[in-house]
Amino acid sequence: VGGVVDAVSGFVDAAQHGGLYKHGQKVFTLIVVCCVIRTLRSGVVGDIWRASRSDKVKIVLLATLWVEFISGLLHITFDNPAFQHTPFIGAMARDFQWHHKKPTHICNQTWPKFLGAIDSGVVLLFVIGTFIHPKSKWMRMFTIISFPLFYLMMASHRWSHIRREQLPPIVQVLQQTGILLSQQVHSVHHVRASH
Repeated sequence: VGGVVDAVSGFVDAAQHGGLYKHGQKVFTLIVVCCVIRTLRSGVVGDIWRASRSDKVKIVLLATLWVEFISGLLHITFDNPAFQHTPFIGAMARDFQWHHKKPTHICNQTWPKFLGAIDSGVVLLFVIGTFIHPKSKWMRMFTIISFPLFYLMMASHRWSHIRREQLPPIVQVLQQTGILLSQQVHSVHHVRASH
């Protein structure tokens, strides 16, 4: 019993001080890769191929709305200074808020490091979507469609911190049409956060 208590205590301590988040990022990335492979091997591509057009549209729409909802929830939670010392999420909140002090910080990280910040949440998506309901083709399809959208959400945020002329033309067009977050829209958020 003492060993279990020590292990749990060490886990909680690491979580409270950001150790799991900071040092576990590569582990979460590896787990995401394994989850994607497992989900693809389950036949999800065939499920999507055989789904009706209306079912495909529904899944893409639901996945998009889900990612938008989670994006808002992440901002409400991780952009709030009150969560900086909360167990399990404090380190993520501090990292998230750091970009208000140094907005170009997220542009200077490598893409894998930057996108890897969301991997723990993507692992949770896969656990819920493919392991809890392994026989549900709908959950597998929803999960495999949602997971790249989470990385697109992260990339969109990063691109909103880069000068327009430095972005790939496709990103410029998607920002201009309002599909991706633009610098102008996102700068309003940073002005509010600085007050």
